[in-house]
Amino acid sequence: MEVGRDLEQRIAAFFGQHGYVTQCNAFAEGRSGGRHEIDVLAEKSDALTTYRVAVECKAWQAPIEKDVVSKLHYIVNDAGLSKGIIVSLGGCRSGAERTAADLGIELWGPDEIRRHLGDGVVDQMGAGAADASGATVAWGFPLRASTSAAEQLIRSSGKGRLGVRTLEDLTWFSVVWMPAYCVRVSVAQPEQKRFKTILRSITVDNVYEAFGGVNLGRLPAPSEEVRFDPKLALPPLLSEAKLQAGIRKAFAAYERVTAPAAVQRHLAALALLGIPTPASSLSIDASDLVYVPIYVGVLEASGQHRVEAVDGRTGLAWDQVSTILTSHLPHLRSHFAGS
Repeated sequence: MEVGRDLEQRIAAFFGQHGYVTQCNAFAEGRSGGRHEIDVLAEKSDALTTYRVAVECKAWQAPIEKDVVSKLHYIVNDAGLSKGIIVSLGGCRSGAERTAADLGIELWGPDEIRRHLGDGVVDQMGAGAADASGATVAWGFPLRASTSAAEQLIRSSGKGRLGVRTLEDLTWFSVVWMPAYCVRVSVAQPEQKRFKTILRSITVDNVYEAFGGVNLGRLPAPSEEVRFDPKLALPPLLSEAKLQAGIRKAFAAYERVTAPAAVQRHLAALALLGIPTPASSLSIDASDLVYVPIYVGVLEASGQHRVEAVDGRTGLAWDQVSTILTSHLPHLRSHFAGS
């Protein structure tokens, strides 16, 4: 509730800076006779008309569903308002996005919030709900690996093959909670049965890092909430909607091609995304933002820096994530500046 009120105040201040008169927790009478509570009501008048905007603020860790969109659409129509906007720290499901496009409701996810209110808002509030101790509570994987063992493993990677002398200095070390999307994908795969071909449904759970959408593999879906210091959680750079759009676009491109060389090229692209092939259709059934614990070390030699990562679940070096975080080192530095 505290985060929700903070978000409402920030949204009201933003509209106020653009010439609107705003009110938090306002009430509007509907044509139906009902009375609707609106998180932020923003009004701007000129000589001809009054423009009234209803803003619904959702400071949730989970993405919103389409029922939130439908409810606001009803309120906007019933109260005779000009526009409806939903501000959601956790983003939105694909169904909510499609419903919003159909009904004319504007959605502000993490990307839009950063653009309108600044990066700090999402960094402070977007990594999940906080418990009474101030820790973030979010879906993710528990941290099980030893901190000292992980640091030693990262230091040893900077000593070269023989491990005799230090080739790279460890300039920074910390546990980092890396954002990722756990996505459930179903495909219809043709299978030959005697004299006919039938379609068999195959479902996979893939985990994609939330910076560039690289597939981390079929990790077991997290079944519990984890608690961590919000300062240790990197904010996503890629929205859930953009990740899903990329998966659908890759599959649509695969469906269009017929030349053998092009088919093989698109099959390889789908394999990198963890999509089973051959397939005649694809659906994204579910998607959740989750957090993966990673021990991260920044190694330096002759002014060149790279990241070495250790899986916080297993204590093993994670070369794939090392490469990903090295490519996003400016994002890592900007978030942990001063630490």
